[in-house]
Amino acid sequence: MLQGARYIAFDRMDKFPLTLTLEDSTPVTLSIIHSHSDVGVSTEGEHPKVRIRARVKAYIADAGMARRATAAAIDELAEKKIEQDTRRSFDAAKAKEIDIYNLEEKLYRDNQARWKELMSRGKPLITLMELDEVQVEMKLVHSSSYKLLNR
Repeated sequence: MLQGARYIAFDRMDKFPLTLTLEDSTPVTLSIIHSHSDVGVSTEGEHPKVRIRARVKAYIADAGMARRATAAAIDELAEKKIEQDTRRSFDAAKAKEIDIYNLEEKLYRDNQARWKELMSRGKPLITLMELDEVQVEMKLVHSSSYKLLNR
């Protein structure tokens, strides 16, 4: 349920799989080798808004029978999957009042006055935050031994 935390909260995750399903129902497995994220909290308005940007590098670990797949299509599909996982993880953690993306510390460091004001409400800060924007940039480093069509 918290798969999205892999891309945002854990900078030192060496290698982990991401399984995608292409339009023709062919599974493709990527091996994520690097992910870096930037998390920002906008304090304007009633509720703080969270912006997340993730940059991910991967290679194709298994493409099975995906002979007609393009690198661009795999990039796009992976970006959508990572965005969905990140949003789902945020919502699941927020429902359980868990700050998996360390947003309270981010707000404390960037805007202590607003942090203090929100803390005075007596609720966990994560329950007051809303996920506004998630941007994902996927880069396929190489396609292993799988020959992909040109981008």
